[in-house]
This record gives sequence, structure tokens and C-alpha cells, in this order.
Amino acid sequence: MSSTMLTEEALAARDADSVTDSPSAEASQGFVKDIDSEERRMDEMELVREADSTQLDAYEDCWVLLPTSWLQEWSAYVAGEGPRPGVVRNHELLELDNSPKPGLVKVRDYRAVNCRVYALYAELYGTDCTPAVCRYEVDLYAPSVMGKFKEAALRGPLLEARIAAQEVRKRYEYPPSEPDSDTDVICCCCVTRTCIENMLYAIFTCGRHLTAPPRYTKLQMEDDDEDLDTEEVEGETQNGD
Repeated sequence: MSSTMLTEEALAARDADSVTDSPSAEASQGFVKDIDSEERRMDEMELVREADSTQLDAYEDCWVLLPTSWLQEWSAYVAGEGPRPGVVRNHELLELDNSPKPGLVKVRDYRAVNCRVYALYAELYGTDCTPAVCRYEVDLYAPSVMGKFKEAALRGPLLEARIAAQEVRKRYEYPPSEPDSDTDVICCCCVTRTCIENMLYAIFTCGRHLTAPPRYTKLQMEDDDEDLDTEEVEGETQNGD
């Protein structure tokens, strides 16, 4: 059972809604959107919709089981009918020793998403530190995906989701940064602020590395020892004469 079923109401709400302002256009004007803005909800829904599937894409892929209650909270959020859900609550499916809780029923208690969708949820909302519940079939009580295969299945999707989540946070959570400028501020006598900052950084953080490196010091000590031995030999020769 894919999470697509959970987003039908959200998709209908989006299609029935009027045209909204472009997020990038508002960001360029310096507006800081609310973390629960409609644009963010629609962006999250689009990310999940593009990543969602009813079949596994590759032989090494697997299903990740999630609590139905959490997925319903997320669906209500993107549809504008509820607050943001908290972290992904994998502990609702597992005992303290990470074994499956008894008596849970598919669809009623848990549903399956692919690794890409799970990675988006994990990066956007975080997890409760309970390991992902990975299975090769949509059955909580089926054998779990073993360590290295589970890691291989999640590695790529998590990296992609991390980039996507950073873009979402940059667009909606962080205040707009100062506009970039190719011109630097001239402080005095054609010396720019960047030059002064670089000089101070070099003095206070890199100055200790400007001394002679150990290799040079060792060679210099060897040369000094050779010079000392040469002087001693010459002195003995003169005394012998």
C-alpha cells in the first residue's frame, strides 16, 4: 500500500485552489514565509508525489513501513487541515528490542512507502531514533532487511532527500541572506575590507603554522652537526701538526 492513497485529498485541495504567488518570486522580494505556509505544504506534497511509487524501482530497493497515524497526520497537514506532524514515529511499530509489536494490522496500523519517500520524511521531520522498518514485502512480520542491504537501499535516497530538504528549509525557514555584491568595501588607501579580514585571519589562526616545518628543522640540525664535526676534525689536525 503506497502513500499515494493518503494524498488524494491533498491533491484535490491543491487542484481546486486558485493560482498562488511563486515562492521564488516572493523570496526574491525579501519575504520570509511561515514554516507552515501553503506554498511549503504544496512543495512537500509535490516532492513526495514525485518520489512515490506502487512498485519497487530496483532489485536492491525495499519497502519502509510507517505508522498509519503519522501518515494521516502528514496528509492532513499538506491538505491544510492540520498542524505539522512531529518526527517519524517508528517506535509505534517496534518493541524496545526493535522486534515488531504484536497484533498490528496492515493499512490500519502501518503502510509502506519506498525508500525515497521515507528519506524525504526523515530529512524533513526527523525520526525518533528508532531504526527504519525495512521489508522486502508489505508485512511487518516478514524477515527484515539485513544491515548492509538496508544501508545500501537507503544511502542514495537519504543523500537526495537531504539536498531537497535543505532547499525547502532555505526557501521557507531561513531569512533571506544579504545580496551578493561584486564590489568590496574600501576601508583606507585602496585596502579593502576583505584584505583586512584575510590578514587578521592569517595572523590569529595561521601564524603558528608559518614557522619552519619539522622537515626543514631536522635537516638544519643535521647540517649543524656536520659543521660541528668538521670543525672538530680540523682542530685535531691542527693540534697534530
